[in-house]
Amino acid sequence: MDYNLFDLDKIVAGIGHVPRNEIDDVKSKCIVCGRWITQEEDQCLTCNTPVVWVNSYMWKKSYGNPRIALSKLDGVEASTVTGQELIDKCNVVGFPNKKAEQDWATYERRFGLEAARSTINYVFNKTGPGSGGMAHAVAAARRRMRENPRQRTTKVTDGKAGMW
Repeated sequence: MDYNLFDLDKIVAGIGHVPRNEIDDVKSKCIVCGRWITQEEDQCLTCNTPVVWVNSYMWKKSYGNPRIALSKLDGVEASTVTGQELIDKCNVVGFPNKKAEQDWATYERRFGLEAARSTINYVFNKTGPGSGGMAHAVAAARRRMRENPRQRTTKVTDGKAGMW
């Protein structure tokens, strides 16, 4: 998903000296449509592209921590059926990072669809929607994989048992 990410410190460094009483008046251009965006906006009014200002006291006061806003915009898409179900149930954009998505995919592959769905239902009933539910589900999957490590499997080749 495209979004505007502006770092106030970098913009001010590019402009040069900006008096302290005028720091809240600094603007930047939308990457999609070119409209000037103030620090009071969380999306471009012309093209509706989300906006995040980093190091801006005014933006943080109005919209909260920019890191949290970025994590909501930068979700990793699911590669499995239950991964998408987890994203939908938790009502988030995607997995927080690629490692979490890969761990969930490994969990589904090793333990099956029913175990993954059971984990989703358990977590959703316990924590509800949101990024906390996502983190809890991934942590539960990692814990189960740690507690039940895959045993080495051998197969018979030419009548002798050996490793694959």
